[in-house]
Amino acid sequence: MSSDPSPKRLKRGNEEISSDSYAANSNVDSPAYSRGELWFDDGNIILIAERTGFRVHKSILSWCSEVFRDMFPVPQPVDAEMWGDCPVVHLSDTKQDVERMLTMLFTKSTSGFGEVLPFVTVSTMIRLGSKYQIDHILQDAIYRLKKCFPVQLEAFRNSYTTTPAGHRLPPNPFAGLPIHITLGDIIPVINLCRTHQFPSVLPSAFYLAAGCTSQILVHGSKDADGIRSTLSSDDIVRVLEGRSKLHHSAAMAFHPAMSSTLSPLCTNRAACISSLEFVVKIKLYERVTQGHPILPLRTPRPLQKWGICNSCSEHHASIWLENRKTVWAKLPEIFDLEVPEWGLPVAQQ
Repeated sequence: MSSDPSPKRLKRGNEEISSDSYAANSNVDSPAYSRGELWFDDGNIILIAERTGFRVHKSILSWCSEVFRDMFPVPQPVDAEMWGDCPVVHLSDTKQDVERMLTMLFTKSTSGFGEVLPFVTVSTMIRLGSKYQIDHILQDAIYRLKKCFPVQLEAFRNSYTTTPAGHRLPPNPFAGLPIHITLGDIIPVINLCRTHQFPSVLPSAFYLAAGCTSQILVHGSKDADGIRSTLSSDDIVRVLEGRSKLHHSAAMAFHPAMSSTLSPLCTNRAACISSLEFVVKIKLYERVTQGHPILPLRTPRPLQKWGICNSCSEHHASIWLENRKTVWAKLPEIFDLEVPEWGLPVAQQ
């Protein structure tokens, strides 16, 4: 198939969609395309991505998307490409992205927005929702992303913040969130937020990136579609330098216990001093020196089980919690990020 040498283009934001994607110069009754999962026999438009066709309805696309709404009325040449009795639109997106987008539009698989979605789906919602101006998909994805990466510490609830220091993390550290996410998704999260300008998501995402292996930081990670995401060199530097600062913050949180600081209300000074030396110097401090960077935001570990009195345990927990708040407040500074709304209540963002 040949294409118009001087195609007209429709522009929406930073995206250009060629009007010749709606019509090529050849009339093809049986094109060498495969059918996608979304194929309605009564559909009146076929979207093609990576040589996979999806037969759907113009009316629904036009209702949901301002871009398609503007595209379809454009007059087409008499020799416009057809698949059977349907006109064809060629899209530059991956077939996986297009299938996910159409599934959401035509099957309402996210109706009610209560369903937990894989990150790769949320990524599609943001990228294609923005590109094709499908606002309800875009806004739902942004809502989910900001629930997972909020600006307030008390809302940042995952096993990296709710598991006591020194305890093992559960198999799924991000359970209970509206996005099924893994530590390997953090790299594409950062890139997505850079591209679409969601700065408030970045500090907590960079905090989690500090827990990624050096191999992931340097070589990136693959998503469910097999697409590899890598950080920019500047962002790799931010993560590595931020990781060093987090080590220092964790060490400062341990300092009072390392110096055997006791509560003024301590009920057994000798036992508490001895137990603090054991718990902190042997059980906890070694975890910091062994390179566990995402430790400062975890909750304090109860100390009574090692013979430390309630007053001293509560005293050290309060010190840890204050340090935790300080680290959170300084995350943009730690990772060299500008986030004006950081820490503000939702109503003030």
